[in-house]
Amino acid sequence: ITAMPVDNVVQMLAQQPGVTIHDNEIHIRGGRADDTQFVIDGISVNDPLAGGGYGYQIDPSLINEIEVLTGGFNAEHGQAVSGIVNVSTKEGGDRWSGQVGWKRDYLTRIPKGDYVDWRDLGRFEEPQNIDILKASLSGPDPLAAALRRMGLRLPGQQYLLLSASTDLRDGYLPIYSRQSRLQSPIYDHTWLSPRQQNEWNGMAKWTWHLTPRHKL
Repeated sequence: ITAMPVDNVVQMLAQQPGVTIHDNEIHIRGGRADDTQFVIDGISVNDPLAGGGYGYQIDPSLINEIEVLTGGFNAEHGQAVSGIVNVSTKEGGDRWSGQVGWKRDYLTRIPKGDYVDWRDLGRFEEPQNIDILKASLSGPDPLAAALRRMGLRLPGQQYLLLSASTDLRDGYLPIYSRQSRLQSPIYDHTWLSPRQQNEWNGMAKWTWHLTPRHKL
């Protein structure tokens, strides 16, 4: 996982046999996207209405293990027809650690109104105005440490992991997105949709090791 030059789980699964990617959706053994059950830490994260999984954009640096089941899985995994993607995420440790990453396909800011003629859209050296930012922080739970200083010591050990990421891009056809921002009747906050494609993701994981054999 560390050696792969990928940004999300979808790109990682595309390397596995029997898995194909179409329109950023996972298809296992030729099945539909909603035929795949997506599980993170034992919890199903499938969209009950539109299908697909909410965990496709999880930061690869948070993944501890990925298991792809293309058949012969147990009955405990319901609503899985073609396959199961089982993801195990990392936990916080005894020492604080973190990382920050920023990827972009241009050197300086691309201003709005920088019109690209339709006859030049075949020139794929044009930047797509891509910005991918990721940040994560993990370590011992500060709230449990504060309680210990107050004399209230919880049994076992508590750990915390926080992660946030955003993927902003205009795409290969930046005619409209270069002229104006993406509009939506749901919200008026322009900073949420500065590009044509705007993805925001976050994860918080709190772990309580009660005993060597019990974990919450």
